[in-house]
Amino acid sequence: KLGDEFIDFQDFERVLKLYKDSNFVDFSVHDCKTLESIKTKHPAGKGANVPEQLKYYYIKYLCVHGGVYKKRKTCLDKRITS
Repeated sequence: KLGDEFIDFQDFERVLKLYKDSNFVDFSVHDCKTLESIKTKHPAGKGANVPEQLKYYYIKYLCVHGGVYKKRKTCLDKRITS
């Protein structure tokens, strides 16, 4: 649910798996940044005070059935009807 809080990333993954199984949906990781990559780029900045049990600085999931509709290459709409 919106506003839920989790102890660590494994707790979030467990709840996400329960949600996927109960609602018959599937998600894929679209984009993510690990805390290690942020700490190497900005050692005294963004990831300095983040707890070590967190794995990602951010992670974006997409539904595997959603997204942008892509039209097929062989389209019957463009056929010549003369």
